[in-house]
Amino acid sequence: MLVVFSSFCLYCNGQTIEHATNAPRCGDIIRKKPLEFFSFSQEGKDVLWDFSCLSTKGKKEQTEFFLDTDSVLCSMDSEMICKYQLADDSLKMIGYENSLKKMNYTEPIIMITYPFSYGYSINNHYKGIGSYCQNLVMKNTGSQIVEADAEGSIVISEGDTLKNVVKLHSIRTSSVGMYAQTDTLFSDSTYMKLEIKETNQWYVRGYRYPLYETSSTAYYDNMTLASTIQSAYMYSPEDEDLEKDDANKKILEEVEKEKQAEIDIIHYSVSNDKSELSLKYSLDADASINALICDIRGMVYGRKSAYQSVGSDYQMSFDITSLPKGQYVLYINVNGKVYNEKFNIR
Repeated sequence: MLVVFSSFCLYCNGQTIEHATNAPRCGDIIRKKPLEFFSFSQEGKDVLWDFSCLSTKGKKEQTEFFLDTDSVLCSMDSEMICKYQLADDSLKMIGYENSLKKMNYTEPIIMITYPFSYGYSINNHYKGIGSYCQNLVMKNTGSQIVEADAEGSIVISEGDTLKNVVKLHSIRTSSVGMYAQTDTLFSDSTYMKLEIKETNQWYVRGYRYPLYETSSTAYYDNMTLASTIQSAYMYSPEDEDLEKDDANKKILEEVEKEKQAEIDIIHYSVSNDKSELSLKYSLDADASINALICDIRGMVYGRKSAYQSVGSDYQMSFDITSLPKGQYVLYINVNGKVYNEKFNIR
């Protein structure tokens, strides 16, 4: 059963995940840099994620997409091969296999539907049967929820911000049972283990695959938490051959033209006397201004907005006396153009 919800117009401002620009393709190789695991729980619009301080660890990993002998789209990494059914309106996982397990889903897992935008969500149930170590039967049932729960911008380095970002959040609850083929007394309610996998993916306009991803899987035995595995990755688009992706190449060219066409209509300075952060500015044109103070995890500590006419001697002030020690960013959005200034509380 598939349930799809949409609470926003499809053609809203921000990133829309579409088949033409975001569906996986045969021959693509995704190269990812492992990161220290991080957690961001922000939801909603105009979210600012500061990823400039994320630290890498280990060697690059890669995932390759290819067609198997049955012309089924597959992805392969160092641990697993996953099989997919790709259509114009959806991407479904129909099975997977690794050195120990092999699973075929009689009711596939719907990974995403196309198009998909902020405010959309999917809830579907899945069912599969397979084998473990070639001598045990393995049954798998569960449900998965996928939601585009946030959109905004990512700070990737000092003065460099990516706009038109949408975050996909998914929770997969899985019940797994294994038994010998000769065990005729097995029932679906016995010998079951529970797995809960939570994933976040950040898609940016102009890039086919998510630029950042986190995954956390909890394993339960007899409803008692047995272990948790967590990982985080940053996708490396600079390693890819953009010439092979005409759709996104065109979008990135448009994004670059938009950046060059943006005119600085604000002239500002920021002062910090340890109790108050002041943004003083003048405007060369009428502007809608949105200012936020966030920490490196994206937690918002202050927000102010205004619509003001061309003029000078404007000011926004934030009380920072209660801020904990750490690094913060002042995010400023002026008619859609983003500025950011970092500061420390010591």
